[in-house]
Amino acid sequence: MIDEMSRAGFVREGAGIRRASHRLQLPPHLQAAGERLRLAISSNPFDPPSRGQLVPDAIAQQALKFLVANHEAVEIGPDVILSTEAWHRATDKIRQHIQRHGPATVSELKVAVGSSRRIMVPLLERLDRDGITRRDGDRRSLRDA
Repeated sequence: MIDEMSRAGFVREGAGIRRASHRLQLPPHLQAAGERLRLAISSNPFDPPSRGQLVPDAIAQQALKFLVANHEAVEIGPDVILSTEAWHRATDKIRQHIQRHGPATVSELKVAVGSSRRIMVPLLERLDRDGITRRDGDRRSLRDA
């Protein structure tokens, strides 16, 4: 049945099914806040503003929840939000650096990504939790290596 639905233009997304052409959109009252958030996290992708600066009010918080649920943004830590594109690019840069140079410190990875310590520490902690990297003292290695 799933195969038939796939041929008919449906895709499985988590526990749900939707038309492949369907795209969620922010409701009109959240669109301006959503655009401000998109611009803020993409302007300086590896050093975006803090959560407090990004979501100063309830409307911005609702827009952020939408962006995270719609896979446009990733909550890295309590104060750090990256665009999904920046998350993937940073993860790729970290993998490539460790593959080329071996286990690396936060400082080395910070330089490789072009970010700040404020971003890199929660980013690396998230990669550790997600099973991409492994911390050994003050160095990170790839878990699948």
